Amino acid sequence: MKNKIIIVCLFLFSSCNDSKSVKNSSDAEVKPELKEASLPDKFREPLGYVSDFENLFTVQQISELEKRLSEFELINKRKISIVTVDSIEPYEDILDFATHLAKEWGTLDGDPNNGLLILFSRSIGQISIVTGIETRERITDEVCEKVINKIILPEFKNENYFIGIDKSVTYLIKYW
Repeated sequence: MKNKIIIVCLFLFSSCNDSKSVKNSSDAEVKPELKEASLPDKFREPLGYVSDFENLFTVQQISELEKRLSEFELINKRKISIVTVDSIEPYEDILDFATHLAKEWGTLDGDPNNGLLILFSRSIGQISIVTGIETRERITDEVCEKVINKIILPEFKNENYFIGIDKSVTYLIKYW
């Protein structure tokens, strides 16, 4: 099954102009089927720094990411959240979904506004990076594009979701 991965870098109130698609090692192409409907009153509650609603990571992988992200926030006052979802319904656009989710969860809140959320869905083959206003000073469109195209996508193409996220977190922590 060949998943189409649409790359979207989303920044709060601005976005990358880069959109790409790639195919993974499967055979059939999957296209997102999104319905128009009223927006939800509330998203699911976060499970921690990693909210793996698509069950792509092992318990050990989640634990490893949780520890690193918690320590990073404690030391640097910067928060990174990782979210996987199997659907963005009733939204039609992963950018809107990610922005509303980050706002509701408070991922981008704080003083300074130093938050970042990586949201992706294997099921619909889309990924989005959402940043807070202060974060955008360091994590620019170019950095976002590099993280997705050079770090995440090569691993996602081979269905190595944890490795792609782990490498991107390592890069973002060092860069930021």
